[in-house]
Amino acid sequence: MVVEICYAYAKVSPDVLSRVVTEITDTFGPDPSQVQNRIHEDPQLLNRTPYIVAFIKEVLRIYPPAGALRQGRSDVQVVDEDGRVYPTEGCNVWTLPLAIHHSPKYWKDPEACIPDRWLVGPEDPLYPPKGAWRPFEWGPRNCIGQTLAMIELRIALAMTVREFSLTPAYDEWDELHPKTGINRVNGNRAYQAIKGGGGAHPADGFPVKLALRAH
Repeated sequence: MVVEICYAYAKVSPDVLSRVVTEITDTFGPDPSQVQNRIHEDPQLLNRTPYIVAFIKEVLRIYPPAGALRQGRSDVQVVDEDGRVYPTEGCNVWTLPLAIHHSPKYWKDPEACIPDRWLVGPEDPLYPPKGAWRPFEWGPRNCIGQTLAMIELRIALAMTVREFSLTPAYDEWDELHPKTGINRVNGNRAYQAIKGGGGAHPADGFPVKLALRAH
């Protein structure tokens, strides 16, 4: 899902796509077919892609794939902003990164895809506050596979973003699957919905058309 959403935002943000492509070309060379070989020969090249990492982090902020469920305990309480205390014993406590990631309390322009927020210093209003980015959760129980996931996402984009163009195909989808009612959240058709297989996925499966780019 994350790669699909990266493609979708790159499609509607030419400046983002241009910077991603430039970084890939500068790092791995002009021939897209040789990216795999370049990574195999020198895996450390992946560490020279700060903008791609920032882009992936921003997509994960907007579309966190999952939350975290914890069992409440008698010695654990939740305190809200007004100081009200809630016991957790006998309850399941579910942290919801989607709500945190889209809160204007923590993020400037939370609905906008701004990869540069991951490249600025702490004096910048865009700078991410500590603990507010939680696609892999936070603290001692964070996702053990997050480093591997970020490496895989960088490789996937580096190997494909210059080769393929992805375009949402909701018009065609609606013709095949007509329905009424609300189909957007915050103006976004690919809003997240809980489906089978664990985690959140784009509503209606995010139908797309895939095409080869001209080089």
